[in-house]
Amino acid sequence: MAGKTTAERVVETGLVLQERGCLSESSGEDEDFLIKQHTCPFPNVASRNSAVCALDVEFVRRLVGSDARLTTSLLRGDDCCTFHVKPREPASVGRR
Repeated sequence: MAGKTTAERVVETGLVLQERGCLSESSGEDEDFLIKQHTCPFPNVASRNSAVCALDVEFVRRLVGSDARLTTSLLRGDDCCTFHVKPREPASVGRR
């Protein structure tokens, strides 16, 4: 994922989630990137221990290379798990 923009990394992350067997989609531009995961990769474990959700969030964070927050959750009864991804900070312009 090195050298890719946040938008490209979000798309690639959605594809990685699909490769793991999850129904997922990614969207966004500028400062609003979303990854929606419609199926849980760990349904049996998550129903007994929600800590596995934190591991999934960290997995997404590492793939996108920036902050990702879980804003909706299948475990909480939402229709999907939504990861809101903030773009990486732009390079400083005009600094020496």
